[in-house]
Amino acid sequence: MNRLVPGMFGKYSLGEAESALRGRVHYGLANDHPTVSAAQDEGRSLAQIKMKSRVEKDLRVVAAQLADELLSMGATA
Repeated sequence: MNRLVPGMFGKYSLGEAESALRGRVHYGLANDHPTVSAAQDEGRSLAQIKMKSRVEKDLRVVAAQLADELLSMGATA
């Protein structure tokens, strides 16, 4: 799920999205359109545009979890 806006306490609520989609939302990405747009326009990474942005942190979490899943799949194959 991309372009999520955190709630009152800075947390995402994926439950509403899962209810609407009637399925599991595996990952959430922050809504930081200005940073993402600038990175795309300038051909630079998110970290080069805005270090430690929420969307960069979210993408690092997604990458780490996907890498872990791929490694575990390789170990069982």
